[in-house]
Amino acid sequence: MSQIQGRHPPSLWAATAAAPPYCPPLDGPEEADVVIVGGGFTGLSAALHLAERGKRAIVLEAEGPGFGASGRNGGQVNPGMKLNPDELRAHYGGGEAGARTVRLADGACDLVFQLIERHAIECEAIRPGYVQAAPDAAGAAALRRRAESWAAEGVDLDFLEGAAACDLLGTDRYTAATLDPRGGNLNPLAYARGLARAALAAGATIHAESRATTLARAGAGWRVETPGGSVSAAHVLLCTNGYTDALWPDLAQAVVPVASAIAATRPMPPRLAQSVLPGRHAVSDTARSMLYFKRDGADRFVIGARGQVLGPPDAGPAEIAKRGALKLFPQLAELEFEFEWGGYVALTTDWTPRLMRPAPGVLAAIGLNGRGVAMGTALGRDLAGAIEGEPTGIPITEGVRRIPFHRFRKIGVAWHIAKARMLDRMGL
Repeated sequence: MSQIQGRHPPSLWAATAAAPPYCPPLDGPEEADVVIVGGGFTGLSAALHLAERGKRAIVLEAEGPGFGASGRNGGQVNPGMKLNPDELRAHYGGGEAGARTVRLADGACDLVFQLIERHAIECEAIRPGYVQAAPDAAGAAALRRRAESWAAEGVDLDFLEGAAACDLLGTDRYTAATLDPRGGNLNPLAYARGLARAALAAGATIHAESRATTLARAGAGWRVETPGGSVSAAHVLLCTNGYTDALWPDLAQAVVPVASAIAATRPMPPRLAQSVLPGRHAVSDTARSMLYFKRDGADRFVIGARGQVLGPPDAGPAEIAKRGALKLFPQLAELEFEFEWGGYVALTTDWTPRLMRPAPGVLAAIGLNGRGVAMGTALGRDLAGAIEGEPTGIPITEGVRRIPFHRFRKIGVAWHIAKARMLDRMGL
């Protein structure tokens, strides 16, 4: 057995998750109904749901299950999408298409926790709710609009201001907050590995250390080749999100990968833990240069922020996140930061995911915009249904939707970050 499957980039999640299941590299030719490229939340969820439908599904993962952003994120199960329900309905033209998208956004967290319970996935899952916090009046107004939009869909978000918001979070840095009961926390790498075990138990096949190198027509179907073999299938699912490469022409240009860096302290002693996120909620704020944070099962404080614009995000530095932690909770100064790591968030220009059909028999799901735990799981389920002609929560578009001037993405990201920091400082 190769060791790379158990060797994830150093992080809190890698240090505390159970070892991955053995997924041998592809060796020789194989056949399937569906071949899935990418072993993150989307690909693993698709494999599980396809296997439960009786389909022969094979996952090709370049490293090991959850190796990319699925095993590197902040571990928050955040509900909805960036857009509010009324904005989603308008974005997708209203009618049934808009309604399906709102239902997808509403139920994605439920699906995650249902799968965890059904398959007994040990991943430190708790569901105290998701909090969005506003540092200024503009953020508070946006949160009020979000609460009103979800209320029209029958989902009640608590809107808190002043002292109530401070008491909820344990910090006076925010003026308002919404508490969404649908959200929660988990160890994302442990969840990804648990999805892999569930998919294997259902009859799917997962090949680690099997990077897809070519994808080409083969008769009426497709053949994906790796250094060790090939898989022929009628259908292909491309589920690579922020780690999309050149396997399919222009697909990588449909999203902008942005580095996010995360830091985690040593476990907090009880007296300190009582003053930091007393409700153990998953939190992100409305600042343009956003912070997101939580407590893990051992009472470590975990916080993320933007990472390096240039260079790989694999191992920090997470200086912005650490500075943010001390501004929010100065009492954390007595603790060392035990872990720093990073990964890529795949953004789109309109903050909505992409379901695309680059060619007949090929579907791609990318652009999760920082909602990967819940949204990736839900889109994987939808892809399994799409193979059999069922409607998806997000409409499938034909071809690849490239972002204009994508080659200048790093310059654009740097400019947007600088602008966001300036506007945040001005309170605009």
